[in-house]
Amino acid sequence: MEKIIRVNNLIFGGERGLYWRLSAEENMKYFGDLYRIPDEELKQRIPYLIDIVGLSGREKEKVENFSKGMKQRLQIARSLINKPEVLFLDEPTIGLDPVGARELRSIILKLKSIGTTVILTTHYMYEAYELCDRIALINKGEVIDVDTSRNLKIKYIGNGELFGLYNY
Repeated sequence: MEKIIRVNNLIFGGERGLYWRLSAEENMKYFGDLYRIPDEELKQRIPYLIDIVGLSGREKEKVENFSKGMKQRLQIARSLINKPEVLFLDEPTIGLDPVGARELRSIILKLKSIGTTVILTTHYMYEAYELCDRIALINKGEVIDVDTSRNLKIKYIGNGELFGLYNY
């Protein structure tokens, strides 16, 4: 019998999905309330999630004063408030500076290590290679191949279609 996935969440690329006039902590509380998570549980979960994304000590600050990378990290914390089994990330590193993007990739790897299934959309093959166990290549809305990053590299590196520009 197939397992039914009960809970999932989504993060859009860019800076949508947060209330900028609220603090990080207030945003987390708000979204926790939407999911009807009991206050006692939120009191424990919010600091834990804020810490996972590297925003400890900044939770009382208003989101409008956060950098784009900090907003992206808070969005990840927000998306984890309901303990999703599956997390959809749509271009999470788009527009981030190299350091912010590297930090966000590190957070995604942490999520994988604690058992969250992450479905990631990205145009950056190096990011897919670093983060994904399996990759689906999509062209004009059609899945053209699905495999491990290693196998995809072996298939496509010879003609330079996919990984030829990257030095792995």
